[in-house]
Amino acid sequence: MRIKKFIIQDFRSIKNSGEVNLEPEITVLIGKNESGKTNILKALESFNGDYEYTDSDLCIYSATKKKLESGEIEKEDVPIITIWFEIEKEDKEKLKEIHSQLTKINTIKITKFFDNTYEVEIDNVDLEKIEEESFNKIAIDFKNEITAFKEKLDSHAQRYSPFSSAKQQYEQILSQIESYSPQEDPNIDTTFSSFYTQLRSLPNQDTYIQNDIESFIKKLDQYKLEFKKILAGEDSIIDKILKITPQFIYFNTMEELTDTVRIDEFLEEREKYKTLNNLLKLAGLDVERLKDVDHYERLAAESEASATITGYINESWKQEKVNIKLRLDSGEIIVYIEDEVGALDPPTRRSQGFQWFLSFYINFTAGSKGELKNTVILLDDPGVYLHPSGQRDLLNTLEKISKHNQIIFTTHSPFLIDRKNLQRVRIVSKEKDRIGTKIEEKFYISKYDALEPIRASIGMTIGDSLFTTKKNILVEGFSDFLILEAFSKICKEEGLNHIELDNREISIIPVGGAEKMPYFSTLLSKENLNFVVLLDHDSEGRKIKKELIEKFEIEENLILTLDKITENPGEDAEIEDLIDFELYLQAVNIAYKKIFKEKLNKEKIEASDLERPNFSGLKKYFRKKKIGQSGKIDKIKVAKALISILPETEINKQNLSKWDSLFNSLKQALQL
Repeated sequence: MRIKKFIIQDFRSIKNSGEVNLEPEITVLIGKNESGKTNILKALESFNGDYEYTDSDLCIYSATKKKLESGEIEKEDVPIITIWFEIEKEDKEKLKEIHSQLTKINTIKITKFFDNTYEVEIDNVDLEKIEEESFNKIAIDFKNEITAFKEKLDSHAQRYSPFSSAKQQYEQILSQIESYSPQEDPNIDTTFSSFYTQLRSLPNQDTYIQNDIESFIKKLDQYKLEFKKILAGEDSIIDKILKITPQFIYFNTMEELTDTVRIDEFLEEREKYKTLNNLLKLAGLDVERLKDVDHYERLAAESEASATITGYINESWKQEKVNIKLRLDSGEIIVYIEDEVGALDPPTRRSQGFQWFLSFYINFTAGSKGELKNTVILLDDPGVYLHPSGQRDLLNTLEKISKHNQIIFTTHSPFLIDRKNLQRVRIVSKEKDRIGTKIEEKFYISKYDALEPIRASIGMTIGDSLFTTKKNILVEGFSDFLILEAFSKICKEEGLNHIELDNREISIIPVGGAEKMPYFSTLLSKENLNFVVLLDHDSEGRKIKKELIEKFEIEENLILTLDKITENPGEDAEIEDLIDFELYLQAVNIAYKKIFKEKLNKEKIEASDLERPNFSGLKKYFRKKKIGQSGKIDKIKVAKALISILPETEINKQNLSKWDSLFNSLKQALQL
């Protein structure tokens, strides 16, 4: 399961966070010091079953504490954290084992209250009814067991005449057991003990009767345990669901790697040397087994383990090549690091940044395969000791870990923010008038400069860290970038309007989709960097243009839609519509030659195959024939094929006039 969204209420500085959506892999929390970032992580950690709330956890800005003290509300009335979990494929089997009705669900909503109880809600599933049906099934099985046992006793009474005198007595006992209602009995153990005594006291039993009575008592004992679990809320449907939800693990420090330790001490206290233990697991070094092998076998194992862990570390740590050496010598486990010049040092003599990264990598890589399975990792300001390039290595490592574990971390560092994934960023701020900590998903509409904490702590502008030029053209995708760059070069050669990209004064920035334009345009606007937005003129492009103007106050002259350049103003238009269609179709046939052969039994398609000989008609043809992924053209693949044939292609003047017009409009917007 992964967290889809959460609400935190009445917890420390958080009065009510509102619904906060999380990214499926990594979510980044940034904000000023004391804004409540840590409290968000601690609130998520508090969802764990072993966390018990105290009065000090209650929000200092809400009236909840006073209401509890006055008796106006009870602890069970105070929700602290509500989480919506998204069901993944591997969860389906676990849910099926709990109950067949749970196999088709996609989301589970779970709330933990101040009295440490949980409420589970699932759309279109009545958990109380399922629980009741489960209890009823046990009750029916219980009665069937009594009926079957009565038939056995009746058979014994016919077989063994002395026992027939006990018939009225055992019928009366079994009638009491059958009418028994555990929900109304505060002393289940005492009641069942009485049943057992009465059964064992039946007169005139022979060995066969005694054996059957003891077997029945054992079964009654099992039902008694079932009833007790149900009444105590143990092993209920809710309890079973909670057992398969992820655990939350919070880290703000990292246990560093030990240089040396006695083998016997390590084997007795592995938990004390957790990082070393995880290192040996990753390296595949079985210390206990190697204690008693000969010298050469131990050397071979040490060498193999050292090579294994060295390979792992160098894959993620790009600052320098290091060799991690593991030795078992004189009853000790010894760890040391060899650098590129051959210097040997124990881990504790290396930089604090390297020590932290090494410990982090070991614990989380080993943990994601074992103890951290099905966990959400909460990291509070990770990598603070790392150089910026080391922080980038850390981010790459987090990317790998996030394939197995959802990660939420706080940071003040721009180097832990991936500009290609700005949708991961959440802004944390503390608002006045006793409102408390708030979380803003769309940082570009937050009430204060979203990146102020980064600039304040690092002394770096967003222009320094994310963008390299003072004038920027924001385009929707990478194919737009490739096509613009290619036709700008052609226009330059023809002496037409073009964009000068060689002098590093202008950048074309593919933002990864029209919906991300607000992120980038707002960032650039706040940094006083010149920019122009280039949008497709389709339903999404029109929607984003309207939002940029009305909601984000981006000047309309900084937004250019492609219908202004094509021959059909007002109609849908994409950058591909500016390319001579016969030329673009030639690139499509090169890019899809093999696929067309397999799918259509021909190596190329003709314009006559399409309803309309244009890009729109081509898209419709791909959808209809189900070519490519989900029936969509791979624009990047075609753009690369187009670039490969452009040098040998003569572009007609009429087509170049469109590009001349486009580049002229871009230059005017950028004031070039």
